[in-house]
Amino acid sequence: MYTQFRFALLVSTITSFSLSALEESGYCETKSRSSLKSLLDCKINTSCSMESHEVDELIRFRFERRLAIMITDLSGMTAATRQYGIIDTLARIEYMHHIAVPLAQSYGVFLVKFFSDDMLFAHANPATLFSFAQALVASLRDVRVGRPIHVGVGISYGPVLFIEGKDAWGEAVNTASRLGEDIAGAGEILVDYSVWSRLIGKKVNLAGCKRADRHLSEDISHFVCDQFNEGTDRELIKELY
Repeated sequence: MYTQFRFALLVSTITSFSLSALEESGYCETKSRSSLKSLLDCKINTSCSMESHEVDELIRFRFERRLAIMITDLSGMTAATRQYGIIDTLARIEYMHHIAVPLAQSYGVFLVKFFSDDMLFAHANPATLFSFAQALVASLRDVRVGRPIHVGVGISYGPVLFIEGKDAWGEAVNTASRLGEDIAGAGEILVDYSVWSRLIGKKVNLAGCKRADRHLSEDISHFVCDQFNEGTDRELIKELY
């Protein structure tokens, strides 16, 4: 209890001092990208009135949150673009956004950003984000825009620096990116153990999920949840992409 009190007092003291220093220096106080940039500039600026470790504490205090992070990647985009052209690909990405935005809102999920054919989502509860991932994969698969849209999904969980509606940084983002972009196949949702351990016993559908045979590294194992129907959908995806 005493240790927790000392830590809280330390953060409070640093934050009070830092806010005062920022006000005197003209730095922005809001939780925005410009605010974070100002703090980072202060960290590398030798003339800044704050010590480097004080900047670190203030950045964590303002921006760090424990979140589940989900990154999706449009499957077969390169091959499909070669076959159908870039306009077709852009139209499919735009349609994917039209499906994802209202669905994310219905689950209370943050849509952090779009980038290329990828999307980044966040939520405090891994089970909620996992259920949203299942709904998104199914919704995109069932929509026909010339042919169905298939995505691979990666989800991780942990402390991240988070600017709502703008961006997120941290190990959970990196892991979700590797799972969703580099490893996940069409219709697959890949989660690491930090997420998997928080799904057990929750009201989520884990049918079709199994431990992956190959892992990101020795210390990062992951689980594959295949959202395709056995046989039929697998053959279809081979024909389309």
